[in-house]
Amino acid sequence: HNPLGSSLTRVMWKCPTCTLENTSNLNRCSVCNEERPAPGTATEWPCPKCTYHNPLANAECDVCGAPREQDGGPAPPGGSGPVPAP
Repeated sequence: HNPLGSSLTRVMWKCPTCTLENTSNLNRCSVCNEERPAPGTATEWPCPKCTYHNPLANAECDVCGAPREQDGGPAPPGGSGPVPAP
């Protein structure tokens, strides 16, 4: 018997680093200790080729290997794009 009732749904959030689904009561990922992103913060980018949603840190799709497009969301940390000419 569930003392909280069976009508409650568990709210989860996806870690932007390791993609683990964490429960809403956690402010850090239970696997990699990454801080929970603020509400409304993008944590993934959709692959333009296969539509898989990849973590922001990826420069290439985990599924098909397609490179991330320039307008496909924020660049991965560390920046791997071209350097503008002086």
